[in-house]
Amino acid sequence: MPLDPLPLVTNCHTFPDPLPLERDILYGRPHTLATFLLNDIYYPVIDTSLSEVGRRFGGANRNIMCGIGALAPGSGQFLEYSSVTKFAEQYKSNVGDLALELKQMKRMIECKTADNTM
Repeated sequence: MPLDPLPLVTNCHTFPDPLPLERDILYGRPHTLATFLLNDIYYPVIDTSLSEVGRRFGGANRNIMCGIGALAPGSGQFLEYSSVTKFAEQYKSNVGDLALELKQMKRMIECKTADNTM
């Protein structure tokens, strides 16, 4: 007869080590498996991941990615001036007439879509 693992899992509510960790005594935290997993494994992994994402996709890289996203027709910020401007500035483009060009592009897309020519 196979062993049912469910009672073993539900009865594992305390950390296997019978002695509490010193830092748990100092900070007065409850010493359970759930708090151990959250505080010593889950939160540090999430923190490291978020730091890495922020490092890789911050600053200029973020402006470029948002600008490319603003040029995709399915995007919620399609042809949004602020995103396209940041993108253009990264490549030292002339942004003087950009607002007018974006407005004209939106109008042209609407006309072509209404005529079913696009």
